[in-house]
Amino acid sequence: MRLFSLCILIASLLSISGCGYHFPGDGAAMPGGISKVRIELFENKTAEPYLSTCITEAVTYRLMRMHDVSLVESIDNAEAVLSGFVKNYRIKAASYGVADNIKSYRVAMTIDATLRQVADGRILWQGEVSHDFDFVSSTASLTEQEGLERETQQQLCRRLAEDLSWQMTENFGEDMP
Repeated sequence: MRLFSLCILIASLLSISGCGYHFPGDGAAMPGGISKVRIELFENKTAEPYLSTCITEAVTYRLMRMHDVSLVESIDNAEAVLSGFVKNYRIKAASYGVADNIKSYRVAMTIDATLRQVADGRILWQGEVSHDFDFVSSTASLTEQEGLERETQQQLCRRLAEDLSWQMTENFGEDMP
């Protein structure tokens, strides 16, 4: 039985390594083979405050964790610049309870991003990322409700940053010439 289990384990490992599978973000390269990136503050084209800081910090943190990427502050040291904007933000009721009380809200956000090579201005990658999260409504106070929305925004920004980095390294998005 042990020999059979060992054979199954070895066969599984060989099949996984043979099919080109890799963990997301694990050694994946940036488009164009660039390694030095400057991240610009994402623009906020919505009426919701603080989203530009939220998404820029989340993207910065995510790219800092990538093995083949160095973040630089000066454009003189960068091979590429990542810029973007918050395109859409909305919050709406997701579920209702008795007497039409709102039980939960859904927060949705869409960002657009562009990775542009510094040397010639060529677009290396461009894409759009969207995601949404639900949170349970608080009946305690407006302040508590706003706090829950802010926490959800932070989660949403982290998820969008993960999706953005994955799409860039896996070459999803609009095809560039």
